Amino acid sequence: MFRTANWLALLGTFPLIINAICGFIAKSLGCIIHEGGIIPCQAVGTDIGMPLHYGGMFGLVFFSTWPSAATAFFMYLALTIRWASRRFPNRRGKSD
Repeated sequence: MFRTANWLALLGTFPLIINAICGFIAKSLGCIIHEGGIIPCQAVGTDIGMPLHYGGMFGLVFFSTWPSAATAFFMYLALTIRWASRRFPNRRGKSD
């Protein structure tokens, strides 16, 4: 199972992963993806220009998800440190 920090990293980078996959597919088919509009792209007799365009636009979504995921990660880190400091108090000066 993934831990919370791994899920936050996946959430933050997921749009970039989709963008890279769509870019790879478009490049291998010789198609162009840009923000201007949907450009027809033929693959196996089907136009996949619209899904490639939407996948390519996920790169712009990355700029909103990454700061949110980073903020959530630092909040998670602070809460984990606080929990650990209460769970395992400092034992200086005590000898067994």
